[in-house]
Amino acid sequence: MDAQEFEIALKECETRLDRLRALFEQYFQGMERREPSVPKKELFRRVQALRRNVPRNTALRFRYQALLQKYTTYQTYWMPIARQIEDGTYHRHVANARRQRQGQQEKRPELDSQRPNPRDGISLDVDLDSMDIEAEVAAEMGEATESAAPASKADDVFAALDQIGPRSIPA
Repeated sequence: MDAQEFEIALKECETRLDRLRALFEQYFQGMERREPSVPKKELFRRVQALRRNVPRNTALRFRYQALLQKYTTYQTYWMPIARQIEDGTYHRHVANARRQRQGQQEKRPELDSQRPNPRDGISLDVDLDSMDIEAEVAAEMGEATESAAPASKADDVFAALDQIGPRSIPA
């Protein structure tokens, strides 16, 4: 490879490195879902090809060394951040998830107040005894508590709870 071919290849590698840096920044900001591994491997191959054919021209050698240092610096910057993203500990993503969770918690009472709950008339008394629960379930089902046999009361309670469903708890 002569000096002109090396300069063209070097210029192309510099352009590819700038593009790869932009792709990694998009990945770190969450705009891209996957790490740009294909352009990364392609740039690595081209840098290795340049490494085998370093010319004697001092200016080209200097530009190549600058490109190599820039590439190495970016590599040492990208690797830990990519590992943090994979582990779910990257500070930008954690902060973003925290902000989204807070926004959802703030919107939740508004959404709950807008939707009517068909079971709003039913409340839950936490201090109920087992006899009170049986009486309330029987009242819900329209049965008298005395008419049911003691052995079948438990089955009736569970059947009634399955039909009633969850109840709303007043705040």
